[in-house]
Amino acid sequence: MEDETEKLRGFLSKRKGIGRLTVQIALSVAAFILMVEVALIYVLMDSRKQDLNRMREKMYGQAISGPVLKPTDLLTDAELEGEIVRYRRRLYLSTFILLAVVVTGTALIVHKRAVRPIHKILSYDDDSLHAKISFIPKEEYPMNELGALMNSRNLMLYSLLQAYKKEAIESLVAAVDAKDRYTYGHSRRVGYYAAAIARMMGLSKEEQDNMRQAGDLHDIGKIAIPEEILNAPRVLTDAEWEVMKKHPRRGEAMLRFSQFPDDVRLGALTHHENFDGTGYPEGLKGDQIPQVGRILHVADALDAMTSTRPYRKPLTMDMVVDELMKNRNKMFDAKAVDALLTLIERGKIKIPHSISLDSSAESA
Repeated sequence: MEDETEKLRGFLSKRKGIGRLTVQIALSVAAFILMVEVALIYVLMDSRKQDLNRMREKMYGQAISGPVLKPTDLLTDAELEGEIVRYRRRLYLSTFILLAVVVTGTALIVHKRAVRPIHKILSYDDDSLHAKISFIPKEEYPMNELGALMNSRNLMLYSLLQAYKKEAIESLVAAVDAKDRYTYGHSRRVGYYAAAIARMMGLSKEEQDNMRQAGDLHDIGKIAIPEEILNAPRVLTDAEWEVMKKHPRRGEAMLRFSQFPDDVRLGALTHHENFDGTGYPEGLKGDQIPQVGRILHVADALDAMTSTRPYRKPLTMDMVVDELMKNRNKMFDAKAVDALLTLIERGKIKIPHSISLDSSAESA
């Protein structure tokens, strides 16, 4: 979208005076009219030339080609009047055809270059008004002011969505933090770690942003877990643990009809799935687990191991690395583990890290 914006800006900077769309329509109509007029004038001239020759033949008869002129060869007043009427009718018909062609051609050009693009914009806006957020594909942009309008409309809608998502994430993360005081800031740190791992794995900027949002909201389902379980100052009982294990499904259900990317919903559902199939809630294995879930699982474990919990102190970095290596291809995806270990080795990630919502993995 940014590349398309720069392209359109460069195109529009070359305009001088009247808009390019107006110039294109005017030139197209003028060229079309000129072409039609030249063709019709040629046809009319040829037709009038033939009419004139016929009139001369009738008026003068053999006088054109011979010396003899007969009275019967002359036109009567009625015949001359008839010729004039027929000539006038042909002129009116030719003029009508010319006007019809010009008006039709102009209407088609205006419809193609102006009316149809405007209808396209309105149709996408109508979708958005009915809760179906629709961006106009950049391949449908005409290279004129209407294309710039489509691009501006997309950028405005994108900005509004980003603002909405930011406010929604801040509110939801604050709700989780307020309910689970022992893991305050956990979601933001997981989002930071997950985006950094995604960047190290070579994922796109959009995928990194999605990973960040997924990390921020991966524990949203804990809102539905009783506080006495979330804030228990001890290891949970088996019954309490069964209740706690429901938070991935609860989180997925809460995000199912939101405007967040699918990765956010899938991350909430699968961030506790183990690579060997022993995780929950679905017991998925290997590549059955979405990539977002595999990365979030590593990021979540990293923060859990490096944070203070009511039943233990944070692990040392040597212990963290040992745990990651020991559970490589067991609990955790090897690629995600390797990416995290590379970040740690190169000093490209801060652990533990109090991360704000506006930061990004690029700052790691």
